[in-house]
Amino acid sequence: MDSLDIVLPEDRNIARENAISMLKKQLPLPYEFRYVTRNGETRWALESVSSINYQGKRATLGSFMDISETKRIEEQMIMSNKLVSLGELAAGVAHEINNPLTSVMGFAQLVMAREGVPQDIKEDLGKIYQESQRAVKIVQNLLSFARRSPADKSYTDMNEAIEKTLNLRSYKLKVSNITLATKFAADLPLVMADYNQIQQVILNIIINAEQAIAEAKGKGKITVTTSRDKGCVRISIADNGPGIAPENITRVFDPFFTTKPVGKGSGLGLSVCHGIVTEHGGKIYVESTPGKGATFTIELPAVEGAAARDGEKVTRKMQRRRRQKTSSILVVDDEPTICSILDRTLSEEGYKVDTATSGKAALTKLSKNGYDLCIADLKMPGMSGAEFFNIVKEKYPALAERMVFITGDTMSPETHEFLVSTGRPCLGKPLDPDLLMKVVAETLRGR
Repeated sequence: MDSLDIVLPEDRNIARENAISMLKKQLPLPYEFRYVTRNGETRWALESVSSINYQGKRATLGSFMDISETKRIEEQMIMSNKLVSLGELAAGVAHEINNPLTSVMGFAQLVMAREGVPQDIKEDLGKIYQESQRAVKIVQNLLSFARRSPADKSYTDMNEAIEKTLNLRSYKLKVSNITLATKFAADLPLVMADYNQIQQVILNIIINAEQAIAEAKGKGKITVTTSRDKGCVRISIADNGPGIAPENITRVFDPFFTTKPVGKGSGLGLSVCHGIVTEHGGKIYVESTPGKGATFTIELPAVEGAAARDGEKVTRKMQRRRRQKTSSILVVDDEPTICSILDRTLSEEGYKVDTATSGKAALTKLSKNGYDLCIADLKMPGMSGAEFFNIVKEKYPALAERMVFITGDTMSPETHEFLVSTGRPCLGKPLDPDLLMKVVAETLRGR
């Protein structure tokens, strides 16, 4: 057979031209092309050709080596470098992104907490808050993929977490003619999980199912089931879409693998999901029959025995907890809206709050007033949070021991080293109100 017959049709002209150039000594190095195997799989080859004497006649000798695995690794490295660059970009703008998100989320919560606000408005505000959380996690997940930051785990009721997550997609599913069915086990134990990371996993799988069903251009159904089995909590997400092709089933969790058109998918979604579930000590896998949909299954270690009872106690305690309401707090942040939201949030819990939009202004207030606690941003123009802390430590050592830092930036090695040296807590923006109050209360108690 003609050797060009195995070459992918789109590559035949360039392969022929390269072979001729190599025979004429115009192309000194082997060239690459794609070829098709007997079972229809497309792979990469590296070929070198030369002119030889064969049985007294001039002939062309071609030898090639399969380099598909090498090409795959090269492409992954290129994409990895792009991802790292994207992570660095996200790190640079995280502060600017997280500050306005803190305000959006904070004021949404404050309005929801007001008496007399109509229920439909509260529901809309709730969606604004939840979608803002998603925006925060998009930035954090990019950074997590590039830097592998640890999960912030707590006792989690997966039924409740999944239900809240599905509510975010309820409208989209409805307008897409997709029916959502849930089968939640009533006796499901708690798991130690990062709520937002697990929410991202569930959302990603649901969105993938939506897109698969939409491509099939028919009415669809997604069924989410929870159960307990052999020390784990199992979550199954099944759809009746077109399913996954057999040759792709083993690659769906590979980084950068996607069957979507250019611009429609990065191939990161399911690989990030796999990383999150694995970091939680769990497993994620998929089963599919072409034409009959796909089922993604997530298994997470259950919290059993005494630990489970302790978790339930912690959860109830956090729900009941009321804060001390006699302490004075100084908030220092160069963003006026951040000062405003912290003022409102802390004041509504009964704290006496004062604010300053620079380290210099804060030091002026400290010279005139006494405060029980100080919340300061790490990154501020003029005088940084670290510089402010060092001055406070020298002039007001007792207050330095009751300092809480906040930041919208990623944790650089220098920042981490500074925080370790101070022993002071640091909260990331956007701020979780419950966590903020917990840290404030513990700091005031000298813990």
